[in-house]
Amino acid sequence: MVIRFKKNLGMGALLCLLPTLAFAHGWEEGVWKGSIHKGKHDVGVHAQFRPDGAELIFDGAFTCKVKARYDKADGDALVYTFSEAEIDAKSKGKVCYDLVGKILELTHGAGDDTLTLDFIVPVNAWEGRWKGQLGRDPDYR
Repeated sequence: MVIRFKKNLGMGALLCLLPTLAFAHGWEEGVWKGSIHKGKHDVGVHAQFRPDGAELIFDGAFTCKVKARYDKADGDALVYTFSEAEIDAKSKGKVCYDLVGKILELTHGAGDDTLTLDFIVPVNAWEGRWKGQLGRDPDYR
């Protein structure tokens, strides 16, 4: 009985650490900035990644903030699901609301200090696959 309890406790602790372990294998937590693009359109992004989730702030035409929860590691990618959105009261875009429930994939180039974002905007004028790269934000300490 005691052995089974210790084994289950150990497995539970390991499951809680999985997001942290994913970052420990070359993934970096912290604040990043860059841009995403689709065709001729570019949008600035500031992002903060933690083992349990992320927060992305989009500039320009999007002008909104969206949170994402960490779901799993899938090969070389970390997979998040957009979970909560806010838009600026002056913003005409509602892209972040359209992202809620959709998937964000994050990859990190080997020996590279950049992250690659990949997600699909499902509806509205910005519909399509958006990709981009982020680098560490040197202004954030």
